[in-house]
Amino acid sequence: MVSHRLSLGAIAPVLCVLALSCAPRELTVRHAPGERLLGDFESGILAPWVMVSGDLDPQPVRVPRRGVRFDQQGAYFIGTAETVGSTPERLMKLGQGFDDTLVGEIHSPPFLIDRPLLTFLIGGGYNPIDLCLALVRESDGEVLRSETGFENSTMHRCVWDVSTFLGETCRLEIIDRSRSTRWGALNVDDIRLLDEQSLRRIMEPVMAGAFTAVYDPSVGELRPWYINDHCVVRGPDGLWHMFGITHFEPPNPLDEDHLAHATSRSLWRVPWDKHPFALDVAEEPWGETHLWAPHVVGLDGVYHMFYCAGDEDHTRYKIHLATSRDLWTWERHPENPMVVDGYDARDPFVTRVGDRWALYYTATSEPESGNHIVACVLSDDLVHWGERRVVFTHDSRGQWGGPTESPVVVRRGDRWYLFVGPSGSYDGTDVYASDDPFHWEMADRVAFLPAHAMEVIRDVDGSWVMSRCGWRRGGLHLAPLIWNDGLEGEETNFPAPWE
Repeated sequence: MVSHRLSLGAIAPVLCVLALSCAPRELTVRHAPGERLLGDFESGILAPWVMVSGDLDPQPVRVPRRGVRFDQQGAYFIGTAETVGSTPERLMKLGQGFDDTLVGEIHSPPFLIDRPLLTFLIGGGYNPIDLCLALVRESDGEVLRSETGFENSTMHRCVWDVSTFLGETCRLEIIDRSRSTRWGALNVDDIRLLDEQSLRRIMEPVMAGAFTAVYDPSVGELRPWYINDHCVVRGPDGLWHMFGITHFEPPNPLDEDHLAHATSRSLWRVPWDKHPFALDVAEEPWGETHLWAPHVVGLDGVYHMFYCAGDEDHTRYKIHLATSRDLWTWERHPENPMVVDGYDARDPFVTRVGDRWALYYTATSEPESGNHIVACVLSDDLVHWGERRVVFTHDSRGQWGGPTESPVVVRRGDRWYLFVGPSGSYDGTDVYASDDPFHWEMADRVAFLPAHAMEVIRDVDGSWVMSRCGWRRGGLHLAPLIWNDGLEGEETNFPAPWE
């Protein structure tokens, strides 16, 4: 996969693409100021795009599978796994509505690159070779850009910088060569050539740039390891520290007994330096059953690490506190636990709201079960916390897991953003916006980001960064976090480290 970050003002989005052959017809496009539509498929007819090979069901598709979120633009989109009963065998599969083993290639007519950016929606499986949208030069078949999915049916917006190809004739190829029964499909929609001003009009308030893998905990190990919920903090000496859930593959959440530790002089340096575990589970006298989801904040020269310590009783999960003066040596606070809640209360995130500290975490509406929620408690000193209040209630219900994990709260001016997931599938984060840091509703969703257990970071130059990680994801990945809410320069709870 080829990745090119944009350098156009505050916009630095994602970029990608691959190659093949094409239909020799000129593409008829609709025009808007600074914008040229290459494919939104809203006619319900594939032409002037053509299916050049494979056994896909007729495209585009209209009726998304029940219970599956695609976030398509309009009614129609390209979905290479979607079945519409075009053969007797596929008619039998209509009960499930999809077949990941279908393969095929769909090509656009040739078109002139006459604007500097190309944007589209993409979702589906992760396979840079066999599942991708590719930008191909017509004259020699060279792949100029390509993008694959993130193992999530929900589509997210990507942007390619194609300014270096202005004046060239290219084609787009939607490629599905994967016969895999697990994430062997690609979803694509709303493809446009445009300039930066037009891009700002269609962008969500926040989006992800291109991801870079910066740390792999498997280095030096005999078997693969993963990083899951984590935090990144910069020390007084300028060294960045990452603390996170870690374990060897395959995943075993209830056996995650250590917190990983890695450092780097620069956020983007590859690779980060690996260190011994920052903290090990302490059964006695603390009653810890595992170590999950650390979050670190500093106050008066002391770093406070909040983390989920578990419990044998999942309705009374504990959030503990450990402190350090140097980010290397940690001591548990004698007044632990800080919070006791269920079901599986976990994933603490701590920030200032007004003149108090707010600790947000995920739980359920009742300790035994119920709706998945984000709860919040307040404190004046980071040690003594008040009664919980529910700040967000998701429609889904259950116990373990749920779509309100890994909460992050970002203030930009008078607007407060809540990031939670997983959404759609494992690699997905929903973003909600509100004017009240203690109240978000389902209707407040404003964006979707292709990331699991994401965190928000400010670099020393003031740029915004997001992270992702997870089981079978090969460690820690970073990407630019691009805002399009018109609130740049407003007061925030994420100041750059030098402030």
